[in-house]
Amino acid sequence: MFPSLRSRSDDTVCAYAETSAVIGAVVWLGVVVSRVADVHALGNVEAFLALAFLVVVPLCLRLVSTPRRDGTHSGWYRASVYLQPLAAALAVGSLFVAAGGTAFLLALPWLFLTLLVAGFGLWRLLPRGARPAEELLLEAGALYLPVGGFWFVASRASANPLGFDDVIVALTAIHFHYAGFVLPVLLGLTGRALVQRHAPSRLFAPAAYAVVVSPGLIGLGIAFSPFVELVAVALLAVSVVTVALLALLRVVPALDRPAGALVGISFVSIVAVVTLGFAYAYTSYGFTHVAEAERGLLDIPTMVRTHGTLAALGFGVAGAAGWWLASRGGAVRARVPAHGLPFSDLRARWKVGKNFFDRVGIAEETDATGMIDDLDAYDRDEDGTVRGFDADAVHPDVRDFYENTDTYEMVVVPEWERGFRLPVRLYGAVASRFENIHPATTETRIDGEVVGVDDDADGRGDVRAWTRWDASTGEGVLVGAYSSHVHDGVRYSAVAFPLPLSNFAGVLRFENTDGDGLLLTTYDGDGCPDEGNEAVYGDGGLYLVTPLVPVRLPLDERLSVRATDDKEGGDEHEREADVVVRHEMYVFGRRFVTLNYYAKREE
Repeated sequence: MFPSLRSRSDDTVCAYAETSAVIGAVVWLGVVVSRVADVHALGNVEAFLALAFLVVVPLCLRLVSTPRRDGTHSGWYRASVYLQPLAAALAVGSLFVAAGGTAFLLALPWLFLTLLVAGFGLWRLLPRGARPAEELLLEAGALYLPVGGFWFVASRASANPLGFDDVIVALTAIHFHYAGFVLPVLLGLTGRALVQRHAPSRLFAPAAYAVVVSPGLIGLGIAFSPFVELVAVALLAVSVVTVALLALLRVVPALDRPAGALVGISFVSIVAVVTLGFAYAYTSYGFTHVAEAERGLLDIPTMVRTHGTLAALGFGVAGAAGWWLASRGGAVRARVPAHGLPFSDLRARWKVGKNFFDRVGIAEETDATGMIDDLDAYDRDEDGTVRGFDADAVHPDVRDFYENTDTYEMVVVPEWERGFRLPVRLYGAVASRFENIHPATTETRIDGEVVGVDDDADGRGDVRAWTRWDASTGEGVLVGAYSSHVHDGVRYSAVAFPLPLSNFAGVLRFENTDGDGLLLTTYDGDGCPDEGNEAVYGDGGLYLVTPLVPVRLPLDERLSVRATDDKEGGDEHEREADVVVRHEMYVFGRRFVTLNYYAKREE
């Protein structure tokens, strides 16, 4: 069974979302009763839309709660939760008004709400990137929701985008609320539970990514091509059935009985939903051997009653309620670090250069002479999937290089991979203007110095700057402010390179090598693409830190550092150096440059 731990997100904001869903359920039942009494009765399509507005969306908002490390929520999330009841009430009111100007105005707040949810999705996505797959599903749902909001507004305005009939416009709105928003969210929670059960499957990630793209492809197919719709529905069907089987076999048995029953019902329902959806797309494509009578079995009214009921009640309501119960038992906690990684506030107006910290008035006197004060601060014990680190196992020369960086002079010899040499020269022409993160294209001698930095100006603690410049031209090459932070028992080294209106941040952790060298890496697990542990996610990464949000870039790096005890071997640079740093950089997992630094202690 899952451990009975309460989620960190059980706070006022989440309680508000839960209350909204409960009240919404009561209101929706009133809508259903009005149908029985035939008092301003809504049709099936409108009833399913109302269910989404009043119940399923607030429940799913509760489930995607993403508090920062200090327990606070983003403004996007708070606004989405607090405005949802009002937007939902107006949206449901628009369903009782004839399509036109008044209904359009009542529906507009719902479109605005869906845009807020999408903003929250971007706030979640950008600092982390597209991994792991279960988290991407949650964000994909948030980003798809405004598409449903747009089609809902179009429906209430009696508009016919792309020439669609009124019923198709309304059905498209339903599609993107349930298949676009609810489906990815609930499947993402399933992925979280699989990981927490230590029962991940290689099938989950491909299925998850297929679910991410399928709703959009189905929408395109509805608009332009029955064949595209058929292929997209088939892809969605296979992916959803795959996740459903994994859930029914590995997750549902581990949940508490009420949660397990509801989640089990939801996955049985979604299998039926995608089966009907594929059958409808198949008959709509119009294969010649499909008899007209068989096509008539799955007309739109029939699909609304069967497909709609299973999707809205069987999957949407049962699934969201089941995962809500499971979340209260701790079964859907994320494996990724919480948002709120401490980044530097440093930015440049334009030029950085070697005298940046003096020029902006934040340089301070300091006793520090290295990137770090003491390598012992990075010691850690092995803990599960996180390897330990022992500073005493590192060669004294390597340790001295990090603790007394100011006493070393360096030569860098770059090795650019094919296909990247021209782009780096073009980028270098720009980097030479603002004089930072200026990659070497030829062998270059580098001078540098370590100075103190005002912690208040940087926004972090114990900050020092290591400024490096081309010894022959004096142009800034790497101008960075160094600090560190601890998360989940791991101390990370964090450097910020000021850029125009932003900064480029690297967050790395120390690892021991087989010898007495040192490895700094942004990679999770063991530290490189071929050795990385897919189940481990830490703070490591390369980020573009903007005033609005940090963006996790598709870049990674490894720095292998070793001492050169054998002065007889190697090339001329290595024989003269005390420490050699092999700095490899990757984009989308492909190495594009290796920078070989040869550091010699000054006499």
